[in-house]
Amino acid sequence: MGYYHPSRPISSLTPLQAEMRRRTWAHIRQADIMLSFQLGLPSMIGIRTLDTPPPRDVYDDENFHEDITAIPEALSDSESTQISYLIVKSKLVFAFARTLDEITSLMSSGRVFELDRELKLVYADVFSRYQLGRLSGQVPLVLVSARFALASIHQISLCVLHSRFLNNRDDRYSYSRKACLSSATSILRFQYIRNEDIPIDCHSRSMTNHRTSLAIHDYLLAATIVSSALSSQPNDKQIQERMMANDITSRDDTIQALSLSARIFEQTQDQSIEAYKAADVLEMLVRKFGGV
Repeated sequence: MGYYHPSRPISSLTPLQAEMRRRTWAHIRQADIMLSFQLGLPSMIGIRTLDTPPPRDVYDDENFHEDITAIPEALSDSESTQISYLIVKSKLVFAFARTLDEITSLMSSGRVFELDRELKLVYADVFSRYQLGRLSGQVPLVLVSARFALASIHQISLCVLHSRFLNNRDDRYSYSRKACLSSATSILRFQYIRNEDIPIDCHSRSMTNHRTSLAIHDYLLAATIVSSALSSQPNDKQIQERMMANDITSRDDTIQALSLSARIFEQTQDQSIEAYKAADVLEMLVRKFGGV
């Protein structure tokens, strides 16, 4: 149907139809990337399709209709439209896809640092409306949930990028160890916050109804990374002190993050088979690592 060639639309398409095809393709493309990653499979759609033009950030108002002769100019980043979230999420997911594509081959530590900078620049470029910040009772629930979803994509990208160096004790890879473990504990912190009652919409509410299979997969991946780091931590006190000197998250902090995750999965084990399995395994691991 030519959806992956939005820069060369069929001549019979109107500007509105061509724009709607770009929106549809962006949604399909990011769903393919994230769901494939969740299943541990490569994307079904080739990496080259990421270079297709994105949707334009415009309002769906009286100036956006079937009879227009041209799509309005994109608005500035300070404004938010009905399509802004899709555009922002696409940028983060596509950056993640490029990272996934590169880590399947041998990569130098220098390239890892380059990709790390690229991922952080993409997230820094996210509209301020969608950046995580101090929670406010005036912010709508759907917006708070969107912020956590976008931040999770960013942290997962960093986890995956640096995970191959997580258990490498060479001081050259201390940054990757720190980045991977820090991102994993951040994701588990997101899980805790989204499971608690927080001030939203001028009320005390939780985001449990916004829990998705993708979010659960993120929490499981983060818990796996934390567990792996704890399992490989040396018993030698001198080595432990040297690792902590490199600003790697402390053992107590990682055990606490894992313990909270286990408790949340236990509370929600009747809601999904993933939570049921995770609760059992994580509780066993927490006991093994000396948590309570």
